[in-house]
Amino acid sequence: MSGGGRSYGTIVRFECDPGYERDGLPTLICMSNGTWSGEVPTCSRKQCHSLPKIKNGFLVDEEFEYFFDDEARVQCQRGYKLLGNSIVRCGPDQIFEDLPVCEDIDECANSQCDLASTECTNMPGAFYCKCMKGFSPVLECRNMADLGLSSGGVPDEAITVSSSQEENPKEVIVANFYERKIFFMDS
Repeated sequence: MSGGGRSYGTIVRFECDPGYERDGLPTLICMSNGTWSGEVPTCSRKQCHSLPKIKNGFLVDEEFEYFFDDEARVQCQRGYKLLGNSIVRCGPDQIFEDLPVCEDIDECANSQCDLASTECTNMPGAFYCKCMKGFSPVLECRNMADLGLSSGGVPDEAITVSSSQEENPKEVIVANFYERKIFFMDS
């Protein structure tokens, strides 16, 4: 509030601090009867109406209404790491300030795959392990000789070969281990 005194004709102008908005008239005049020309306005915190868009990330409490100086926590999607502060603040211009970045984690740098039998390939937010030549995918990549197929360690009655189904060529061996089917491709 700025103005000289409270005598007849005095004009008072009301302004709010950054981050706040005025509710009421911006100016009041002191009337001849000694009263003001209207109600004294109030200042309330501005609201951040739109939530920030964080690529591969999100605000933890998106349903919350955020006002000036409120803080929100940012979290990255699985497979991404946070670069910057995990806490963002609703600024005076009704936007969130100092947004962090969610960067892809290179899972292959931490040997997520079995290096003896697989090659790790990093992808945005994920990775996959590809079997090296001579290894076949099962629940884990292992050399077929390790499974006992080459030495007869698996009884013949536990092995069936598909021969007439188009989707299962002869080269596919289906072995039933404890009611769990494991598929091998002959390479």
